Amino acid sequence: MKHPHFARLLVVLALALSLVNSLYAQDTPSDGQIIFAAPINSTRKIQIMNADGSDLRPLDERDELENNPQLSPDGSLIAYIGRSENAYEVFVMNVDGSNPRQVTSFGVRFAPTFAWLQDSQQLIAQYYDTAAGTPVFNIMNIDGTVVGEIPIWGESLLSAFPVATLPDGEKFIFEAVVRVTNGSIRTLYRAEFDGTNLRALTPDIYVMTSALSPDGSQIAFISLGDSGTSSLQVVNADGSNLHTVTIPDLGDLQPFNIGWSPDGKRLVITAYPLTDQSQMQLYTLNIEGSAFKQITELEAGEPLSPPVWLPAAAEPAPESTPAS
Repeated sequence: MKHPHFARLLVVLALALSLVNSLYAQDTPSDGQIIFAAPINSTRKIQIMNADGSDLRPLDERDELENNPQLSPDGSLIAYIGRSENAYEVFVMNVDGSNPRQVTSFGVRFAPTFAWLQDSQQLIAQYYDTAAGTPVFNIMNIDGTVVGEIPIWGESLLSAFPVATLPDGEKFIFEAVVRVTNGSIRTLYRAEFDGTNLRALTPDIYVMTSALSPDGSQIAFISLGDSGTSSLQVVNADGSNLHTVTIPDLGDLQPFNIGWSPDGKRLVITAYPLTDQSQMQLYTLNIEGSAFKQITELEAGEPLSPPVWLPAAAEPAPESTPAS
């Protein structure tokens, strides 16, 4: 029979080890994986790596073009831009890179843009109708059937690009190029799926690219200033609390694209030196701008796509032990 003090000591040691593991997991910046599209072998391919930059490799072994990946809300699928019969189209595949299939058949010269709906079975897919001279927003099933169209266009809206749908399933965020007195500006808007309640979230700010936080409460975006330099900013999804994120260790780097960590506490960005856009790399940082860290050493080349931070794979459930 074990001594009771020894049994209590084992319990204390087990609790201490559990606490250490918990703290380590919170502080470890390598949870999950990051995907992005980069030039490789005269095309663009989706790459995957650990969130600390290790184990960089192509997501799949196919030779086809893959660009601008986006993860479905349930984490099971990746939508991306590919080519079919000399046209850019939207495709989807499983998150492990298997089973690619074509969604759109727009047959257009310019690549469509898209955003997932919350059910992970539908997309907002946008293409530019050259005959009408306006963009078209279709709501589509991932099998390619069109189930609706979003009528949001007015005389001041020249073009638009869907970013994400909000968790309420009734609104979506998009970037729009709008006509202003001195030309045009690209900025963030929110609207209902029927095209009503159109609202500018970042008026008078030129938005280069943006991403919605996992809980749908905030939008992080890269803005372009009058001097030609870019900044990281965050705004609530209702347009409130607009602020610039100061990154003390940024130096002369120019933020270019952005993505959120699955827990919404960190960001992953692409950035390049002011004098050489071909030297683009990926960096991670906390949402308030601290812990800025370069995670890649990529060869010089064309710009990288917006990065997407995948959640860590779920651990298998422990087998239950029958009661004795």
